[in-house]
Amino acid sequence: MKVLHIINSLNKGGAETNLYRLLKYDKKDVNKKIFYVLSIAPDGYFSDRIRKLGYQVYTLNIANKYTLIFKIFKII
Repeated sequence: MKVLHIINSLNKGGAETNLYRLLKYDKKDVNKKIFYVLSIAPDGYFSDRIRKLGYQVYTLNIANKYTLIFKIFKII
């Protein structure tokens, strides 16, 4: 099963910390899941940490709401 986590940013915060813990303590062989992380904002505190765990992290680098329309095509 493939799971895509979409999150606003990967800076320090509650949701980001919980996502990191979920990925860190996931038993990959048992669950047969493949996790991907999509961050709307540029790389943050947890980006490299999640990559070191072996997961793919994609960033859209959306700095403001005006570039959102153009970045939607990148998601697709």
